[in-house]
Amino acid sequence: MKLLPEPGFTLIQKYIGDKNARPPEIGIFPMSKPTYYRGVKAGNQPKAVPITDGRVAIPNDQINERIVKLLEDAAEAEEVRKQLRTEAEEEGREKISEQREEEAEETAA
Repeated sequence: MKLLPEPGFTLIQKYIGDKNARPPEIGIFPMSKPTYYRGVKAGNQPKAVPITDGRVAIPNDQINERIVKLLEDAAEAEEVRKQLRTEAEEEGREKISEQREEEAEETAA
């Protein structure tokens, strides 16, 4: 993901996308407005702030923080996947060596 230029604000429609626009716009984080507002309430999405009377937008620095957090989470998840893959390969090698030992014992007997 690409970070946004700072300082500045991004409208909610640009952040989440607007499928009713012509042509439809894909946002930075495509989702519906209800999903966005549930995320704000849960603390998972950056909160829009008033920029003029009747108009709200999300500060770009908050969007960038969200992007950086997602990138860090993705990198951490990849490390966990690599670790689990390595452990599974080691277990597989151990099982194969155990099976070979058992086969060797059976043929020797």
